[in-house]
Amino acid sequence: MSTNKRCFHLLVTLVVSSSFLHNSVLAAEFEYPELMVTPKASERLEMEAKNEAAHRWSAHIPIQVSALTTFAAGIIQFGGKDPSKDPDGRSPLAGTIIGGGWLATTLLLSAYYQPYSNSLNEVRSHNGKSTREQLTKERLSEEALERPAALARRLTWLSFLSNAGAGTYMLINSENNSLAMVADITAMVVSFAPIIFPYRWRTIADEQSRYKKKIYAPVATGIVVPDLNTGKISPGLVLAFSF
Repeated sequence: MSTNKRCFHLLVTLVVSSSFLHNSVLAAEFEYPELMVTPKASERLEMEAKNEAAHRWSAHIPIQVSALTTFAAGIIQFGGKDPSKDPDGRSPLAGTIIGGGWLATTLLLSAYYQPYSNSLNEVRSHNGKSTREQLTKERLSEEALERPAALARRLTWLSFLSNAGAGTYMLINSENNSLAMVADITAMVVSFAPIIFPYRWRTIADEQSRYKKKIYAPVATGIVVPDLNTGKISPGLVLAFSF
C-alpha cells in the first residue's frame, strides 16, 4: 500500500475513532431520560407543591358532584320508594350512605392529604451533583408524582362503581314515573363525572410520562467492514436511535 493510502486510512481511522468516542459520550449522557426531560420530575414536583394549596379544595370536585347527586337522590328516595319492591326501606339508605361517605372522604383528603408538599422534603435531601444522586432525586420525584395519580385512579373507579350501583339499586326500587326515578337516573349518569373529568394528579403524572417518552438516545456501535478496493478490514460506525 502506498504512503498516501496509508496516511488516508490512518486519517479515516482517527476520524472514525474520535466520532465513535464523541457519540459514545453522547450516548452515555442520553442514557438516562430522567436527566434529559424538560421539565425534570423534580422541577415539576416543586412547581406542583407551590400550587398545591390553590387546588386542594377543588381536587375532588368530579367525585363530590357525583356523591352529592347520589346523596340528594337518596333523600328524594325516602318519599319515592315503592313499598312493594322495598318493604324495608333500604334503597334510600344506599344513596345517602354512599353519597355522604364520599363527600366526607373527599373533604378529609382535601384537608389532610397534600402529596406533593409532603414528598418535596424527601426529594430535596438528595441534592448531590453525581449522576447517581441526580438519578435518585429524579426517580424519587417520579414516584412522588405517580403515587397520587395511582390513588386518583382507584378513587375514580371506586366512586363510579359505588355511585352508579347505588343509583341503579334506588332506581329498581323507586315508584314508576316519580321524582325519585328521575333523581336516581341522574345519579347514575353523573357517576361518570370522575371518568370524564380526570384528577389533576393523573393529568400531571401522564404529562410527565409523555415528556420522558419523547427523549430518545443515539447509540453508537463500532464495527469492522471490508474495504471494497483493497479487501482489507477497516473500522466502521453504526448509529442507531432507540425511542
